[in-house]
Order: sequence, then structure tokens, then C-alpha cells
Amino acid sequence: MLSGEFEKIVLLNRKYTLCDNNGKTSDGKNFRMIKGNIPVLLSAPHSVRCMRNNMIKPSDRMTGGIVEYMCQKYDLCGITRTFNNNDDPNHYNTSPSSEYKNAAIDLINSDNIRFMFDIHGCNDDHGFEIEIGTNSGKNLNNKEFIEIAEDTLSETGIVSVDTLFRASAPETVSHYIHERTNINCFQIEICHTVRDVPERLLHFIDTFIKLIFILKGR
Repeated sequence: MLSGEFEKIVLLNRKYTLCDNNGKTSDGKNFRMIKGNIPVLLSAPHSVRCMRNNMIKPSDRMTGGIVEYMCQKYDLCGITRTFNNNDDPNHYNTSPSSEYKNAAIDLINSDNIRFMFDIHGCNDDHGFEIEIGTNSGKNLNNKEFIEIAEDTLSETGIVSVDTLFRASAPETVSHYIHERTNINCFQIEICHTVRDVPERLLHFIDTFIKLIFILKGR
């Protein structure tokens, strides 16, 4: 059962691995919107490779598939990056990077979304397995949400808060969207050993959904 659910995520993620992890496009856009009935938005801006400071940044492996899987299974809203347009939505506010974030804002406004989780991948050598970035609480409307998120996600592994990936730069998806919509925005970093091990990834997803519904009820 576990391997079957993990395989669904792998299959959903396959499109993001095309063309050497640069993805592909058929309509000129470098993102894909997913509509859901639950007003929570998941984002995967690094689901394919991107360009930062004239250097190729590797994709955050599996993050596109994770977002799609959770949106399909739990009826959430989502946005994923579908091909490398030589930009980085989490690092630049100019086009085409801004198009990704502005499309998310349009969905937030039209669907009355209150929470956005920007999903990223990180290496295993940072001393944590999951990092929660909130810009020291400035990307949230209620700082109590930090403790709730930390306590809940600790069921999955070692959690750090606002240590390395703080989402404090104005160009980050979380900071940019909070400033323009005033919704609660979290940046979530997931290490390789959680993303790549089927049992651990599915446990993380179960715990993450638990967190979403706790926060949604506040």
C-alpha cells in the first residue's frame, strides 16, 4: 500500500523530470494551476530546474509530484512550475518569475484562500529534516501558528524554524504573497531522506495534512 501511494507521487512527478529536469511546456506558461475546493494553496516553484545568478539551480526533486498528489487526494489548490524559463520565482520579482507569484495571488483572491505553503527541497546536511520559514513570524497573521506547525511536523522528524531558509527576502514566494494578500504564508523545506524514502514521505504527508486542517480550523 505504501509503495503504491509513493508510486503515484513518482508518476505525477515524471513530467517535471523531462528534458533533464527542465520540464516542458505546450502553452508558453511556466506554471500549472490546480483548482480545489479547500481554500489552502500549495506551491512548488522549484519543481524543475531554474536559473539564479546566471547559474542553473537543480530542481527540488519530487516537490511537484508531492504538491499534485496532495491537491488531488485532499482537494487543495496548487501551483507548480512546469519548465525552466531561465528564471526563479523564489528569487526574482521580474517577469517571468513574477508571473508565477501573481497567478498564485489571483487564485488566492478568487478562492478566498487563507493559507499558502511553499514547498521546497533541501539537502540532508543542515542538521534538520524539515525547516519552517516564516520570516520570524512576519509572513503570518498569528505567530502562534509557528508553534502549532513545529509541534505537528515534529511527528515526522527534526524540525527547525527560521534558521536557514527563513523566507525573509522580498523576492521569496512566501514574503511576496503575504505582502500583497495578507494571508498566512509558510515556506516548508523537506530534506532528501524524507522525500526519497516512501514510508517517510507518506508519513510526512499524513502529518502535513493534519497540520493543514488544524490551522484551517483556527
